Amino acid sequence: MAKTKLINLVPKELLTSFIHQHQEGLSINIKVKPNASIEKLSVQGSDYLCLSVNAQAIDNAANDRLIELVAELFSVAKSRISIISGQSSRLKRILIKP
Repeated sequence: MAKTKLINLVPKELLTSFIHQHQEGLSINIKVKPNASIEKLSVQGSDYLCLSVNAQAIDNAANDRLIELVAELFSVAKSRISIISGQSSRLKRILIKP
């Protein structure tokens, strides 16, 4: 899938309030909305960021796209991003390794 610019509606200052220390790096809680017409990042309450992705929740496509977009957002390699909980749920906890 071609790289696209993520439409980021969350100011960088607010984004950092969702990042938590983890023993292996940084973690962030994200609610994924698959099959969206526009990929965007927004605030979902005080605990989760909401990431709309254009991939369907079939054959791990939405999770793969989530990893691509988080890697792009934080300017890191996809190999440094993993889902540590919520693999089959819309609510996920993402690990960003140093």
